[in-house]
Amino acid sequence: MDVMKRSDFLPSDEEIVMKKTIYLQGFPVHSHEFLEIVYIARGSGTHHINEHQYEVTAGDVFFLNHSSKHTFRRISDDFLIINCVFLPGVLEDCLVQAGNAEYLLHSMLYQRSSDGDEDFLFSVNILGREQEFDYLFTDMNREYLNRDDGYELVLRSYLTIVVSKIFRLASTKQATARRDAVRQAIDYMHAHFHKPLRLDEIAEQAMLSPAYFSAVFREETGVTVTDFLHDIRLQEACRMLSDDAGNIRDIIAAVGYSDAKSFYKIFRRRTGMTPGEYRKRQSGSSIQRS
Repeated sequence: MDVMKRSDFLPSDEEIVMKKTIYLQGFPVHSHEFLEIVYIARGSGTHHINEHQYEVTAGDVFFLNHSSKHTFRRISDDFLIINCVFLPGVLEDCLVQAGNAEYLLHSMLYQRSSDGDEDFLFSVNILGREQEFDYLFTDMNREYLNRDDGYELVLRSYLTIVVSKIFRLASTKQATARRDAVRQAIDYMHAHFHKPLRLDEIAEQAMLSPAYFSAVFREETGVTVTDFLHDIRLQEACRMLSDDAGNIRDIIAAVGYSDAKSFYKIFRRRTGMTPGEYRKRQSGSSIQRS
């Protein structure tokens, strides 16, 4: 595997390099000593990265870490990409000037993506906003080629804008993915609350690690996974008690509790009464209404 060194792409007097090209077949798998943003401007291909392969098409943007091992293969003859390569210090300087360095740098350079994919820092599709990003990348490339007075400052400014917009899109994608993952897990809990459920089993439905899923779930719902599952089970237990649907021990088993003592403790803490007291109160309320 080749390692693209700083000097291979970044001359000593340059901090940001732009390159626009029809991607040629046979370019070897490589890593590099710099950060890279790749914009798929036209056509389609495949992105081979860290032993995985992804289909890519116009409108895809990849923010690649310096340690990523990757290459592209074109599918269509017009597979056109625009590269922006730069050192981390350039990004830090740009974002400090933008006034949001701490937040963006932490999110972009140190966090994993929501789906657990560690192949790149961010991958986003900008369909519907191609004109906006085409302008940004094309003008960056033009500034780099023309080298008019002040082009370095213009490139830095554009990089700040591009990175901020990529982060905004990735953040939206991440938020949507988190909500979808939590909703899928909640649907699973509603469908299987009557069975013994483990955290790793529920997290698997969201395709997240148990620890990360627990943190995401609490951020999205305001409660822990355990408390949410208790709420589902107790709501069903209250419904069954109100409907006088069997004896209390059978109801405890029907809503997924194997330990009656634990159920009584949780039920009393949530309702302020025992299951028997709750049933009597609901029965009395029904008589009064009738």
